[in-house]
Amino acid sequence: MNQNQFLPNDLQTITALIPIGNGNNTMDDLPAYFTPRDLRARSDSGQLILHGHSVRISGRVEYTVSSGVPRCQVWVEKIDSLMPADILIPVPYQISALLEEQNIGSVSYPEIVSTCQLAAQKQQMVSITGSIIAESGPDKCEREICRFALTDKTGTLTAILLLANEPNAINFDPTQGWQLIDQDGNAQKLLNLIFTGTLSVDVSQGCSLLVYQIQKP
Repeated sequence: MNQNQFLPNDLQTITALIPIGNGNNTMDDLPAYFTPRDLRARSDSGQLILHGHSVRISGRVEYTVSSGVPRCQVWVEKIDSLMPADILIPVPYQISALLEEQNIGSVSYPEIVSTCQLAAQKQQMVSITGSIIAESGPDKCEREICRFALTDKTGTLTAILLLANEPNAINFDPTQGWQLIDQDGNAQKLLNLIFTGTLSVDVSQGCSLLVYQIQKP
């Protein structure tokens, strides 16, 4: 059954029930406190699916009522990624290049966007070599998410980091202060590291990088 006819716009949703596992058509289990970067699934062909990726799902449809609220849900049997595979290959950028603006409209009807916006729309994975500026304590982080300035020699944007003592996160040690935990689980200073992730743009934070991976140059 094609459910598109019952979802006339993106404001209406259905619940997708995806098996937990490591194989195709499954997703990773979510921790008790999860962030968008924890959403990792695999398509029928094995392609990695991340938060914000467009997919097509197939499975068994079920109508149910939970706490008096009716909902339509699908027990997913197959996932097809609708994203090109090359968006998962990180593209290196300097921050100034991401902040550059361009007109993708016309002279008569200009539409000014930044490179950050274009990369965010594509869900393109990017990498930036830079340093974190942490000017506050962990009490300023919300729901295990920290937002700090990420800077290189050309500019500054916002890095969105998981607050945890685990790989690819930031951790606050009472004696050592802020430390970044790289992909190998080693504590690093906040300076001169490679941050890989996806971009977003909003009014309050501007261009932001959701950090998936931290590594030494």
